[in-house]
Amino acid sequence: MAPETRLNSTARRSAGGTQARRESGTSTEPERLILCVDDEPDALTILRLFLSAHGFATTVASSAAEALQLVEDRCPDLIVTDYAMPEMSGLDFCRALRRRGETCAIPIILHSGVELKEDHADLFDRFLLKPTELDLLVREIRGLLPAARAQQSA
Repeated sequence: MAPETRLNSTARRSAGGTQARRESGTSTEPERLILCVDDEPDALTILRLFLSAHGFATTVASSAAEALQLVEDRCPDLIVTDYAMPEMSGLDFCRALRRRGETCAIPIILHSGVELKEDHADLFDRFLLKPTELDLLVREIRGLLPAARAQQSA
């Protein structure tokens, strides 16, 4: 699956309500990019559409390897990744991101259909068990983005 970024008028609206300022050219706040990683195409489509409808620019990857390439091309503000993926698990993907200096501070939400048996809290910022209410996912993203912004400006 090719990476996809949708930047429509809905995606330009941010959580803080800055759409009018952006359209008038008075906002200097950059668009917030969310990378969604899942090997299930339907899950990616749902995430992309829902997050775009809530004002986030999104890009998607169907594997951890594809996601790592996307991160090299444009570093996202936050990552939502599935846990159970072939070839490289969501935990291994998180581990790879935390080892890189330029990606170690990206907030990560691990999204899984199974409970984790071991504590890996150092690898991700939030853990959400599937099925997750999408409104809860948006609240978690909005809660993590201000911290990401502060780390980037420090």
